[in-house]
Amino acid sequence: MTTILLAFVAGAFWMEPAPVADAAMRRDLPAVRALIAAKADVNVPQGDGMTALHWAAEAGDSAMTAILLRAKANVRALTRIGDYTPLHIASRTGNGAVVQALLNAGSNARALTATGATALHFAAASGNAAAISALIARGADVNAREVEWGQTPLIFAAASGRADAIHALVQAGADPNVHTSVMNLTEAAAVEQAATRRRNEVLVSFEPERHRDSLTVRTQSATGTGAAAPGALAAPATAAAPARAAAPQPKGPFTAAQIQAAIDSGRVVYASAASARGPVQEEVDTINGGVPGFAASVGGVGGLTALHHPVRQGNSAAAIA
Repeated sequence: MTTILLAFVAGAFWMEPAPVADAAMRRDLPAVRALIAAKADVNVPQGDGMTALHWAAEAGDSAMTAILLRAKANVRALTRIGDYTPLHIASRTGNGAVVQALLNAGSNARALTATGATALHFAAASGNAAAISALIARGADVNAREVEWGQTPLIFAAASGRADAIHALVQAGADPNVHTSVMNLTEAAAVEQAATRRRNEVLVSFEPERHRDSLTVRTQSATGTGAAAPGALAAPATAAAPARAAAPQPKGPFTAAQIQAAIDSGRVVYASAASARGPVQEEVDTINGGVPGFAASVGGVGGLTALHHPVRQGNSAAAIA
């Protein structure tokens, strides 16, 4: 049994060698040629999912890209972190020739990364008009919005001060009046703290009775009042919020099932944000530059158009575009 278990564990962490990807990472074109001639598999990825074609795109190497494509390199291979295709990476590095070659080989111009960004977002940020035109010609959506802030390729271009990219995108129908998403900082803090309280409540409910009693006694002694609500979130001491006794905190140990139950309970709070709002305790990381009262005074973040970015940065060429 031990031998079988060790073999399983070893197999779980064993990765197939990726000599072509390794050579491409080193930008060693002769080695890539030799490996292909020796019938090496060009699509074996490294541990993070980077293939030889990803590395050729990263380097902006048209010659290596062409050789790999002739050897049937997979243009739709994804990295394990972020779900990047070679086209995403070529667009990010701003090499129009490599972008065109990948599109000619069947790359999907509308493919999304894990954050909902497209190759056009990255090409816009890099400012390469040729890459932008090639992507649009293959059906890229000029008004696609990534997930986190709802930014379009035009906003990416404007934030990077890319006047030529702005011209190309607007001519292709990009909407300059799109606003990014707005986050209410107080509301976000309320939901986050409510979810944390709920997770703690569930975990504390799994504690042995004796342990929970001792936690309650300590809380009463420290505050001189009745016990706080089980699992209430304790805020760190700040300039705006003086130190106070911590509410009962889960200690464990917990089983995997109990931890998962707590996580799931927190997700329910996130999914029903309107009902999750409760009292918010300001938490300020003054050690790393946090300012008491910042969230309340600012209110929210986001809501910018493409024009806000170059104006804020003082980039007149991009602002005029």
